[in-house]
Amino acid sequence: MAALKTTLKILVVLFVVYLVGGTLLENHFEKAQQDRCAALEQESNELLPHLVIGNLMIRGPSISGRLSNNSHSHVYGEAVFNVAASDCIGSGCSVVGRGNYFARNVSIPPGEARDFIATATGNEIQRISPQGQMQYAVELTTVNWGRQECYF
Repeated sequence: MAALKTTLKILVVLFVVYLVGGTLLENHFEKAQQDRCAALEQESNELLPHLVIGNLMIRGPSISGRLSNNSHSHVYGEAVFNVAASDCIGSGCSVVGRGNYFARNVSIPPGEARDFIATATGNEIQRISPQGQMQYAVELTTVNWGRQECYF
């Protein structure tokens, strides 16, 4: 009976050590991932000026165009665009919708350009019924050069 109690105590202690150690390990890996993503976001922001958007066309749930990579060393893998749609009547315009568009698997080597199609996810631009002339402002907000573990 004493051996059984000792065995149970050892099992309880091991279980507690397992839970505490697992939690500490999980927190360590989560913090490391957050640090890695923060560094990637900063690097992404520094690289944004190296991409140039051309031939932009907006068609409902997708936008297309050409991205030129003016970087000397980075191959871009995907991009996120923020689009603001304005309905213009006469000389006045009002923003009537915003949305994010994601261009995935666009491999653009340094000094080259590639056509892309970016798709929207859950944005309100698709549901606009314009009363005047539509105008769009497009901003490249994030680039990722093949690393898909972080989205900013």
